[in-house]
Amino acid sequence: MQNHSGVDTLLISGAPMGFVAILGIVSLVGMVIRNSVILIDQIETEIGNGRPAWNAVIAATQHRLRPILLTAAAAILGMIPIAPNVFWGPMAYAVMGGLVVATLLTLVFLPALYVAWFRIQPVDACVGTENTAERSGVASKPAFAAKLTQYGSRLSLLLIALAARSRRAFHLSSSRQ
Repeated sequence: MQNHSGVDTLLISGAPMGFVAILGIVSLVGMVIRNSVILIDQIETEIGNGRPAWNAVIAATQHRLRPILLTAAAAILGMIPIAPNVFWGPMAYAVMGGLVVATLLTLVFLPALYVAWFRIQPVDACVGTENTAERSGVASKPAFAAKLTQYGSRLSLLLIALAARSRRAFHLSSSRQ
């Protein structure tokens, strides 16, 4: 999966693409891979603890949501003071823009990709149990989480389509020049 958001942020901010910006993009790749590995490891741990795969993906994503968001926010906020700097500014813009998009992709696209890759089917959490929430018309927490994951996978497909479309438009516009 290619993440051009760091480069896009450089274009928006007008910062030059130099060695320091490339250094920021390389560090961004490391942060994204770390978050992805931690989330996949958490999913595997949940499955190893006996949870059904569908519920394990949901539980792992919920469990890692706060740490991933907090580390991304800390890195983004830490880059703000050096963003106006001439030397370190391009790196700061690349990391800030890239982390915003990459964090959203990690928390939405990665679980959806995991479910699609391993062909995990939703588990009906209410089979064989008495569920008073369903009888009262209020959605239960597992049903809500399943619906949220379903919408997340649809959002991921939409994001992929938009990225492919914008990439084609970029290549078309650059070939005309």
